[in-house]
Amino acid sequence: MPLCISRKDAGGSPLFPPEHSSEEEAREEVLRLVRRTPRSMGLDRTRWTLGLLARKMEAIGDIPDSITRGGFSKLLGRLGISYKRGRQRMRSPDPDYEEKRQYAAERLQEARTDPDVTLLYLDECGYEKIPSLDRGYEAKGEKQPTAAPSQSSNQQMRVAACLNATTGTVHARRAEETGRQVLLDLYREVVDCYSGARVIYVVQDNWPVHYHADIIGQLEPQQWPWPFKVPGNWPEVSSGATAKDPLPIQIVGLPTYAPWLNPIEKLWRYLKQEVVHLHQEENFAPLHDHVDAFLDQFADGSQHLLRCVGLLPN
Repeated sequence: MPLCISRKDAGGSPLFPPEHSSEEEAREEVLRLVRRTPRSMGLDRTRWTLGLLARKMEAIGDIPDSITRGGFSKLLGRLGISYKRGRQRMRSPDPDYEEKRQYAAERLQEARTDPDVTLLYLDECGYEKIPSLDRGYEAKGEKQPTAAPSQSSNQQMRVAACLNATTGTVHARRAEETGRQVLLDLYREVVDCYSGARVIYVVQDNWPVHYHADIIGQLEPQQWPWPFKVPGNWPEVSSGATAKDPLPIQIVGLPTYAPWLNPIEKLWRYLKQEVVHLHQEENFAPLHDHVDAFLDQFADGSQHLLRCVGLLPN
């Protein structure tokens, strides 16, 4: 299908007739090509040049053979495509990335449309007694905002939390270590809070502790289509008694190494920006109080928080 767009009716010059059905379709078709490596199309290069790109599109019949490089450059500009510097990007190595992403998206839609379904995003975060560094205001010149470390040894604290995807409610537990017991206590808390829910989905990453037999054994039979990944030397069955009243929680695992799919990551960024970075507390206890107060403000839900983490439109 020809990529070229005539704008004769709009008063523009019909540089490359015939018309494509729409400019957006033309743009997406070009982008599908430029986002592929030339080597995948039989060319011994890692990047496209303007000439190679034009010749490849000529070969597949998307532009006229008579087009010049200057004319092709103008066409790309018309479509909003330019030659620009690359950047590093994170990429999940999970071969089932798209399927797992779609599965989580479907569960979210289910929670948004069915009042008997609850979906929570779960994650853990750590902070230290020594303040973390970030930007702050100071006089121009060499002087910088400072974060004075305590004279005593450093300490660490962990927070495990669940974020309700439809209300913005945060359920959090703070502990020096967020192990199995902390996670089970958090699960029991959310089950008590949503006792009327037919099912509670908990979306989480692939930290092996999330899938330990002692945790999975306390939950109802799982519907997750993929196997839970845990170290080979971990037990396959719970070390404790089988739960008489299994928790009505269904685990939804995220693709491997895909933190951008978990909105609660933005809650941690918000927490650190507001409370942790460049803090001036010499003792750890006051910092805990500030962290607790920050999270407690979302105990009854928050549309503002949902917007901040990307679960509501701007």
